[in-house]
Amino acid sequence: MPHKINFFARPIDTGYSLDWENFLIELCLGIICAVMALYGWDKGMLLMAVPAAVVALACLGLVVYSLSRLALDKYSQHHAKRKLD
Repeated sequence: MPHKINFFARPIDTGYSLDWENFLIELCLGIICAVMALYGWDKGMLLMAVPAAVVALACLGLVVYSLSRLALDKYSQHHAKRKLD
């Protein structure tokens, strides 16, 4: 009696992360890249300073975006709740 074997692995949901985890990761990467950019600028290594500064600006921009979205969501929830009352 032949037995059917599934040779494919089942997918694992690895994309799950909480919002505060993304926020902390972006903040830490932004700080690390900003320090690297400042060090590269101080030592005159533009090849290191410019890409690190670009990544730092992107990460810190995402942090600001996350905070603004959080504030807008809280405001809209409060405003919608107030309309119902």
